Amino acid sequence: MGSDNIPSFEDKRRSLFIDLTPLAVVAGVADGRLEVKHRVEEKKSRFSAYWISNGVQTFDLTVCGWTTFRRVAGNFLLEDA
Repeated sequence: MGSDNIPSFEDKRRSLFIDLTPLAVVAGVADGRLEVKHRVEEKKSRFSAYWISNGVQTFDLTVCGWTTFRRVAGNFLLEDA
């Protein structure tokens, strides 16, 4: 990490943000687990996230990286925080 165009571990570009909002609208969703999957397509990492309840996928969850999160969330985050 940190070489060959791979950001260091501390680099914000290595962050993933998963929107859990869909889980808040359903009562009893606490029984389950978050599952995150990674795959490589055309030399790029692709991530997906799901909520699994009773062994069945119940929600597709939105996953985004630092750049998209910052654009959507606004500039309330400190650059060096």
